[in-house]
Amino acid sequence: MIRLASRAGYRMVLWSILTDDVEGMSAPVMERRILEGAEDGGIVLMHSGVGGTVDVLPVVIKKLRQRGYHFVTVSTLLGLPSTSASMPQDTPILRTASAPTPSQVLHAQ
Repeated sequence: MIRLASRAGYRMVLWSILTDDVEGMSAPVMERRILEGAEDGGIVLMHSGVGGTVDVLPVVIKKLRQRGYHFVTVSTLLGLPSTSASMPQDTPILRTASAPTPSQVLHAQ
């Protein structure tokens, strides 16, 4: 299946931090998991519309930015051409935390 998907131009992308937000994990536990597990190129799995996620997201974004992380799309993380050019500006897209490197400057919308 993976080979077939790859031949069709798809890439498998998994996460490095599982927050268990859909299982009802509390905001403080999700925050701890994200902040302790954050690493360059990491992907945090969270679901939109889940109460705890809505509560913790602004907190972890602020703290990760204070640590020097910034957020990019998965396409940018993988070095793929952007597919969001045709999407409206307000379309939500998946973003991931990635530490900046001196040789690489990435900007997310």
